[in-house]
Amino acid sequence: MKWVVLVALIALVPLMATWFRDNRRNAHFVWTIMGAMPFVYGPWHLNASPISWALWPGYVRGIEISALDTLALAVILSGYPKGFRLPLRWPMILYFVAVVAAIPHANQMMAGNFYAWQLIRMFLVFAAAARIASEERGAQALLTGMILGLTIQTGYAISARAGGALQTGGTLGHQNLLGFISHMVLMPCFALVLAGNRTKLGLWGLAMGAIAVVLTASRATIGLSAAGFAITYVLSAMRHWSPRKAAVGLFALVALGVVFPFAQQSLERRFVAQGTTATSDEGEYSERKAFEKAAKMMMADHPLGVGPNMYVQVANLGGYSDRAGVIWAFGSRSANVHNSYLLVGAETGYPGMIAFILLIGSAIIYALRSAWRNRNDLRGELLVGIAGGFIIMAIHALYEWAFVISPSQYMYALSLGLIAGIARQMAQPKSGSSTVQPRPKLVGLPVVRPRGQDLPGAAA
Repeated sequence: MKWVVLVALIALVPLMATWFRDNRRNAHFVWTIMGAMPFVYGPWHLNASPISWALWPGYVRGIEISALDTLALAVILSGYPKGFRLPLRWPMILYFVAVVAAIPHANQMMAGNFYAWQLIRMFLVFAAAARIASEERGAQALLTGMILGLTIQTGYAISARAGGALQTGGTLGHQNLLGFISHMVLMPCFALVLAGNRTKLGLWGLAMGAIAVVLTASRATIGLSAAGFAITYVLSAMRHWSPRKAAVGLFALVALGVVFPFAQQSLERRFVAQGTTATSDEGEYSERKAFEKAAKMMMADHPLGVGPNMYVQVANLGGYSDRAGVIWAFGSRSANVHNSYLLVGAETGYPGMIAFILLIGSAIIYALRSAWRNRNDLRGELLVGIAGGFIIMAIHALYEWAFVISPSQYMYALSLGLIAGIARQMAQPKSGSSTVQPRPKLVGLPVVRPRGQDLPGAAA
């Protein structure tokens, strides 16, 4: 059956490329679906794996092709927009080279190739999202899809909590994964509300995201989400101040006071069930330190890495988990170090860790630089929101290894594409562009969204 699905996915590419080329007016419906797919492609089985190692202990267990991959490839092959040059490609290429260079160090090179293949898929999605976001209604369609996907996962999370779950990640497998990728939707939505641009869409995304965050009952997710709102607010205010932002800031404080008791109650239920406290050093945090110790020892012994997708195997067979004091429990011995930077460093060495930091840092700098160059352009507000989401994601990566999982990398690729596409729109205001023209810059941000103003790239 998987081969039938795989052939169908591949056959879809030329058909969809032709459809994208001939139906530009209706393409935004498909773009919205693409924006939602990172949240649902796994649970809804919108993928096929020609090679699958179901029992492999790593985070990538085969060669996978998803419906999102085929749609992304179709967008690229459609040829629009003409003459498109992809920014932010070099940090991603550098990280890919570092990963490939570490594959020969792996005991199982095929497992390393699994992760390299996943990165190729992420690059395709990034390239497609950048092209989409540079077109009319493209950014709005992608962001709407991302909010739709988060809404679906929030529905699953509500259902799980109603069924008695103390912590829930919807259907993504773990509450920390849902919290990790929610940052990349919550902060852009908050930025839209601050700017008064497409406020209803932003408010809906905020509401769904806040519910999902509370239901994760994760201290890191809840605390970092609050910090993300503060960072996004400060960045937006520094870029361009308005009375509306003052009013939204006051309202946000009131809303925080309303939401805080629910978040506290969610955390208390978790702590009571686990027999811990909010400040306890026992349980997951002592184990977290043991994981980090094992990863650091691994980096000391293998400065060029042990191979991508190999941490769990090497930690156990190489004796690092023993020496670091990781307990003999399946959940502990089969887990990765809860730190994306240390995980990347252990597997791909110092070159991989440096490339990984550049991958995230360059996106934040590029988004903020583009937003600051166009302070009177409403589209820059969305760039500030995406940058705020990336900043919190980068901090959260210090406590979770979720970045290396495909849903997280899909969301990163889509968000990176939004940055590239919107920045391209703002940099090409002249008539005769190969894409539909972006909205002219505005003199100041309005207190109330006037008629005709919409999300970046939306039609008037």
